[in-house]
Amino acid sequence: MIRTITYKEYLKIRRPFLAILAINLVAVAYVWLETRELFRKEHAEMVWYQVLQLGRLYYGALEYAPVAVGVALALVQFLPEMRNERIRLSLHLPVDASAMMLAHFGAGLAALCCCLAVQAAGLAWITRAWFPAEALTLAFGTWLPWALAGVAGYLGVVLTLLEPSFPRRLCNLAAAAGVVGLFYRDVPPGVYAGVLPWLVVSIPLLFLADLHPAYRYRSRRAG
Repeated sequence: MIRTITYKEYLKIRRPFLAILAINLVAVAYVWLETRELFRKEHAEMVWYQVLQLGRLYYGALEYAPVAVGVALALVQFLPEMRNERIRLSLHLPVDASAMMLAHFGAGLAALCCCLAVQAAGLAWITRAWFPAEALTLAFGTWLPWALAGVAGYLGVVLTLLEPSFPRRLCNLAAAAGVVGLFYRDVPPGVYAGVLPWLVVSIPLLFLADLHPAYRYRSRRAG
């Protein structure tokens, strides 16, 4: 049954996922072109100084890409389920509700991780091609919080959509936005490295929170 649910989710998000993946490839290509343009206009030493010492972001196009991908995948995956309350049918299948929801979440998170992998590989390739080795650590110290914001965005939108009560839905949306905002503080590149382990804790908490409205939805419909 779980395999069937996972396959259903795969079929549902396959085409939108491919479109989103293609957009990520375009974003990476754009960063490459922008970086090449920087080196055309300035000497390499000047660009390195601006990036390593002044904190210039040559990969700024990727800043909101992870959270946009996370939100888009959550909407694509769960809006159809909430339309006409189709999720109700899944929640009343003869299978453990937690396992069933984990299958749903797993499909969406796997798609999100594929998109994040494209961004990470592209950023690593561009950085290694144009900058000294230490720039790679700085770049990923800045990009990783954005990637986690994408995961938080996905889980937050799922939490909002699954909630059957509209007032609680608004509260969930506000809470999710707050968690995402933690990863977008206006700080110099690389500063997040020291606090990132603490912020990561919010991700499993959001994941566990996603299970609660599903149980409430199931109980309400059963009653």
